[in-house]
Amino acid sequence: MHAPWIRAVICTALAAAGSAGGQVRINEIMFDPLGDEGSGEFIEIINTGDTDVDMSGWCVGDSEGRHRIAAISGPLVLAGGQYGIIFSDAYFSGSRAYDALIPATALLIAAEGTYLGSRGLSNSRPETVIITDSRGTVQDSCRYSIGNDPGLSDERVDPRRDIWLDSCTLHGTPGFLNSVHAGELPGRARLKAVPNCISSSFSGLSAVTDIRYSLPMLRSYIMMRVFTLQGRCIRTLTSGSYTGSSGSLEWDGCGDDGVYVSAGIYLVQMEGLESSSGKRAAALCPVTVFTP
Repeated sequence: MHAPWIRAVICTALAAAGSAGGQVRINEIMFDPLGDEGSGEFIEIINTGDTDVDMSGWCVGDSEGRHRIAAISGPLVLAGGQYGIIFSDAYFSGSRAYDALIPATALLIAAEGTYLGSRGLSNSRPETVIITDSRGTVQDSCRYSIGNDPGLSDERVDPRRDIWLDSCTLHGTPGFLNSVHAGELPGRARLKAVPNCISSSFSGLSAVTDIRYSLPMLRSYIMMRVFTLQGRCIRTLTSGSYTGSSGSLEWDGCGDDGVYVSAGIYLVQMEGLESSSGKRAAALCPVTVFTP
C-alpha cells in the first residue's frame, strides 16, 4: 500500500438558501471495488442534520451523466443522522456482495442503469460525483482522487469537513462510521483491555479480551505486543497494521506458539507511527490471566 497522506478533495455543497437538502453530504466513494465494477461501485451519503430529507426526484452521477435514484423499499426519505448507500441497479440483480456489511439502519438506494455515472466511476482519472435534488440544484459534489488499492474506498474524515483519506478497511464502510473518521482526536494514545481479566477455564471469565485503542493521529501504522512483567514479548498481535484513529484487536490469552500462557499479569503495548509526519505515540495496559 502506498504511503498515507491527507488529501484535500475539492468538495462543494451548493444548497439553495432555506433548503434542507444541503445537509445531505457525500461521505464515501467506492470507485475501484474488488470484483465487478458495475455492481461493486457505491456512493455513501449521510444526512448531517436532525430533520428528515425527502429525496424523491433526486439524481446522482458524474459530470457526464446523472441517474434518478429510488429507495429499494418504502419512501426515499433519509432520516436525520442516517446513512444511505447508492448502488446501480446492477447490484440488486447481482451478487449483492456488501449485504453482510451494511447495517439494517442504512437506507439502500438504487440508481437507474448498469453503472454509476455515465460509464461507471473511473479508476484511471479523477471524476466529480454529484447529487442533485428534484429541482436540479446541486446538493453536494466531490472530486475523488485515484491511486487507492483495489477495494479501498475514499472516505471523508468528517461529514462536515472536506478532507478525505483512503479507507483502512477492505470493501470500505458502507452504512457505518468511516474507518478514518476523526471526531475529536485524543491528546495522547490510549489503550484499554475489555475485560482486563481472562481465563480459559474459570466460569464467569471471558477467554478473550478486546484491546481497544485510540491514537492522536488520523492514519498510522501500529504494532501491538504482549509482554511479561520481566519484559519478554510472548505475543505479537499486529506488526505494522494500517489503521485510523481508533480500533481494537483481540487477545485470546495465547502466546505466539498457540499455547495458553501461565497465570499472571501481562502488559499490552501499542506503538503508532504516522509516516507522513514521523509522529509517534505509545500506550500500555495490563491484562490479568487466571489459570487452574
